[in-house]
Amino acid sequence: MKYTIGGLKRIFAVTFEHGESVVENLIGLIRREGVRNGYIFFLGALAEAKVVTGPRDLTLPTAPMWGDFADGREIVGVGSIAWDDDETPRVHLHTVAGRGGDVFVGCLRERGIVHIVVEAVIFETELKDVRREFDPALGAHIPSHG
Repeated sequence: MKYTIGGLKRIFAVTFEHGESVVENLIGLIRREGVRNGYIFFLGALAEAKVVTGPRDLTLPTAPMWGDFADGREIVGVGSIAWDDDETPRVHLHTVAGRGGDVFVGCLRERGIVHIVVEAVIFETELKDVRREFDPALGAHIPSHG
C-alpha cells in the first residue's frame, strides 16, 4: 500500500449534454482548468459506450476484455484523475450501466456518448506527488506516490 496526504482544492459541477462524449469532454475540461488530481462522481444516461469489463484471465501483464453497448442505459460511476509522465491527463472511470434487468459494469474507455444528460461533480485535490505511470509488468497505468 502507498498513500499521499493532501486536501481539497476546487469543486466543479459539470453537466455533459446530449450527444457529447463524457471521456473527451472530461479530458478537455481537465486540460483547460489545469486539474492535476481529483475524483469524479457521475450519474445520468449513456446512449453508447465501450468499456473494459475485466481481464481476459489473471496472468500479467493484463489483457483487457472489451464490451460495449448502444441501447441507452442509466449510469452511475466514479473515477480518478491524475497525469502521466508525458503530461497527459489520465482518467480512470468505472461505471455501472443498466437497462431493464440487464446490468453492465466496467471501466469506461471510449465513446461514452450522453443520452439526455450526465451530471458530475469533480473534486480537485492537492496531491502534488500523485501521478499515473504505466507499469509494464502489470500492463496498466497505476497511481504513483512521489
